[in-house]
Amino acid sequence: RNATYWQKDLPYLDEVAVKVVPDKQTQLISLQTGAADIATTILQRDLKALRGDAKYQVVVPPVWGTMWGMGLDVKAFPFGDKRARQAIAHLVDRTRIIDTQLPLEEPIQLPWPKSSPAHFDDLAARYKYDAARAKELWTQATGGKAVEVPITLSLAYPETHGIAELLQAELGKLGATATITKLEPAQYSAKLSKAQFNGIWMGIFAWMNKTPSTLFVQSFAYRVPNAQNFDTPAYRAAIAATLAAADAAQQKKVYRELDEILLDEAFVIPVTSANRPLAVAAAVKGVGLSRDTVPILADFWRTA
Repeated sequence: RNATYWQKDLPYLDEVAVKVVPDKQTQLISLQTGAADIATTILQRDLKALRGDAKYQVVVPPVWGTMWGMGLDVKAFPFGDKRARQAIAHLVDRTRIIDTQLPLEEPIQLPWPKSSPAHFDDLAARYKYDAARAKELWTQATGGKAVEVPITLSLAYPETHGIAELLQAELGKLGATATITKLEPAQYSAKLSKAQFNGIWMGIFAWMNKTPSTLFVQSFAYRVPNAQNFDTPAYRAAIAATLAAADAAQQKKVYRELDEILLDEAFVIPVTSANRPLAVAAAVKGVGLSRDTVPILADFWRTA
């Protein structure tokens, strides 16, 4: 509590104790045993169970600002050919992923929530799951050659592990051999910053709920240089145009052109939103989240 806090009579709580608990199962147990009132990164299959229990509340952010997705390194064969990247876009079965892995998320193909000025409904469903079309594009890109595809994940993002296994099986249907490697967060971050994945990588992507140009300045996946080694004059020009657009009408035109590039080039493939809901004991009241999914602790209070 801060006696000179800018909002009168807030915060309600005298103190908040924060514990760093990387293991998601331990977080769940802490919440269930009363050792914790709030857990921030419980797996969604567990959140789904808590949602039906009156002892807990599951708080979902009002607008998602992060997403689960994958990047494709264009320096690695066959992903220098956009047809191979488009094939992967057709192999992502978002309905199955949500049903089996992420039941509190929504399927996406553009990196924007619907409230974003860069979201267009008619562009947002271009890549339906289509194994036959994927095989056609893959064969065109590879010339029928056997391909080994490394898929790199972070141990910090277990949400991507099931997605990777589903993609691994789909790649097998194309005659490709996919190998999944799970790295410690520090190793993963080093590869991310140096653009050294040499295949497919999966993770969480941020900045989606900001002014759209922010994504192309901040994100390791979308800015130039990026973690996929993707760079074209058209892409650079489109990014520059988002920063220079003078009014809403011009911005809308520029955002649409940029979305068309993102879909056609498919060097980043959005999969689902990443809401990162909170699991909270029912005794905690006034729970709210900012646009960046940060708990607004000044409003929290607790019953006995």
